[in-house]
Amino acid sequence: MLLNPDLEALHRTNLERLLSVFDSLRERFIQEHLSHIGFSSLEGAAEWERVPDAIKKAIPGALDRSFGLVGGYGIGKTMGLASAIKRRVCVGLEERIKKIREEQKVGYLEECIRYGALRLPTSYFWINWPGDSVTMRNRLFENTPEVEDWVQKAMDPGLRVILDDIGAEPVAGQDWTGQTLARIIDERQRQQGRTIWTSNLDNKGLIERYGPRTFSRLQGLAPAIILPKMPDLRVRAYQTRDGP
Repeated sequence: MLLNPDLEALHRTNLERLLSVFDSLRERFIQEHLSHIGFSSLEGAAEWERVPDAIKKAIPGALDRSFGLVGGYGIGKTMGLASAIKRRVCVGLEERIKKIREEQKVGYLEECIRYGALRLPTSYFWINWPGDSVTMRNRLFENTPEVEDWVQKAMDPGLRVILDDIGAEPVAGQDWTGQTLARIIDERQRQQGRTIWTSNLDNKGLIERYGPRTFSRLQGLAPAIILPKMPDLRVRAYQTRDGP
C-alpha cells in the first residue's frame, strides 16, 4: 500500500489509464488467441447464426467428444465447427479478461498491452489439412525442426485437434500428407486424444484416399456424422432479366 497520498493518487490514475488501454485491446486479444489456435481470418469470421440448422444439430454442443462431419462441398461444415469453437473460446477469454482486470496486476497488464496478447495456453489446435499439410510437406528439405514440431503438436493428446477438410489435399509423389495423417491418427487413437475432423469424401472416398487401415482407425477414434444433402452456400443463384 502506498503511504504518500500523492503517489497513491498517481498510482490510481496510472492504473485507470492502464485498464482503459487494456479494455480497448479486448478484440485484438481475442483475435490473437484465435490465431494462436490456428484460425485464419476465414475461421475467425465464422458466425454461428449463419450455420445451417442441420449442421448445428450435428455438432455436439459442448464439443467434448471426438467425431467427424462428412458432407458435400460448401455446406458449412468448417463454418459450423469454427463458430462453435470460437463461441466457446470467447466465453473463456471473456472470463479471463474480467479476472485480469479485477486482479489489477500492473506488470501483467503492461505485458498484455505491449504484446497485444493475453499469452494464455490454448487447448485447441485447428489444422486446415489441405493447406497446412502441403505447406509442411514443401518444407521437408529446409532442414528445420518446424515440420516435426507441427506433427508432434498434431499428435499431442492434451490438445483438441481439428483436422479440417481431410482428403482435399493433392496427392503427390510419395504422398507424405497421407502417411502423416495416418501417423497422427494412429497416435491420437492410441492416446485417445480428442479429435474432430471434416471431409467431403464418403466412406469409399476416404478408403481409396488413405487405405482401409487408416479409415478404420479414424472411425474408431472419431465416428463420422453423415450430413444430409444440402446446397453449396458459396454458390448463389443469379436471376436473369428479360430483354436484349
